[in-house]
Amino acid sequence: MASLAVAALGVVSLVSLPLSLLDDGDEKLAVTVQLLADAALALLLAVASRAQMHSMAVVLLFLASRSFRVPTLRPAGSLTTSTNASCPTPWLSPSHRFEIWGDQEGGCGQIGSRKKTKGVSIPARTASSQQRRESYSAKMSSGEPVKLLGSFGSPFTHRAEAALRLKGVPYEFIQEDLGNKSDLLLAHNPVHKKVPLLLHGGRAVAESLVIVEYVDEAFPGGPSLLPADPLARAAARFWAQFVADRLSRTMFKALWAEEGEARDGFVAETKENLTLLEARLEGRRFFGGDSVGYLDIAASALAGWLPVLEEMAGAERSTLMGEEEFPLLCRWRGDYISDEAVRACLPSREQLVAYYAPKKDGFATRGKSPQK
Repeated sequence: MASLAVAALGVVSLVSLPLSLLDDGDEKLAVTVQLLADAALALLLAVASRAQMHSMAVVLLFLASRSFRVPTLRPAGSLTTSTNASCPTPWLSPSHRFEIWGDQEGGCGQIGSRKKTKGVSIPARTASSQQRRESYSAKMSSGEPVKLLGSFGSPFTHRAEAALRLKGVPYEFIQEDLGNKSDLLLAHNPVHKKVPLLLHGGRAVAESLVIVEYVDEAFPGGPSLLPADPLARAAARFWAQFVADRLSRTMFKALWAEEGEARDGFVAETKENLTLLEARLEGRRFFGGDSVGYLDIAASALAGWLPVLEEMAGAERSTLMGEEEFPLLCRWRGDYISDEAVRACLPSREQLVAYYAPKKDGFATRGKSPQK
């Protein structure tokens, strides 16, 4: 009986040998044949239960060896592959060119032109996302007309126009009558029906900060408005959102709310927010470094618009962003409005007064609203 068990071992081994030669598409067939072979082995072992102990040891050793998964090594064929010198493969010399097929995530084996995981071929990345974006931007920005629909005097329109000028992008400015909105505006911005609206060839981009980011990416020429470092870019976006939401909301209430305890609370909260923002200017001329960038544009209303709005709200009200309390922000304000590109699209004090005069009563009404 011992001889029978040993013979069965040889038969099953011969049956199992072709399994490693099956292609990936024959995986189900391989599993089926393997199960049949294992069942035959188990039956023969039962028959040979009275065999000598050394024969049983050989069989058990064979079964134990089958529990380990050994990767199938295949010639690279026409694929471009390479080896990983640090991969511990003592049975292969460094000169071997091979591919390891199966579940490979951070394991040994280095796939060149493509890699295969669970039967799926995945093309290798030949260019970084930054390179693809620059290539797309160059193609999109070549010779296509740029139009900006806006309202001169609006801080939101200024954001978009400042981005275009800082990037050196030629554009046509179309003054929009907000009391009688044009078909062009309504057709290309049917959701909000607001300015600014950027038209670049056949594409339309709405929302001021979205336009700033689009201009920065679509026109690679000129200085970058957003930092190159991903973390710095995220920080710039975070603080821009802080200015657009939290700071702007409390500042509006501090300017236009009725005198009393509620307004005092808004003034205190506004100054707390300004303190947080001023900390971003420590050791810097502008928020992003030595030149005007994304966050400077996002906060531009503090530079050109806030002093005029404070004056219109009433001389008896305290200044929200005074030089004694916020020296860095006041210094930044002077640097921002002095920038050549910014100054070319910055409304004068007289133009801002004319722009906001019809809105003053509406601001006062909204300021009395209990909603924050």
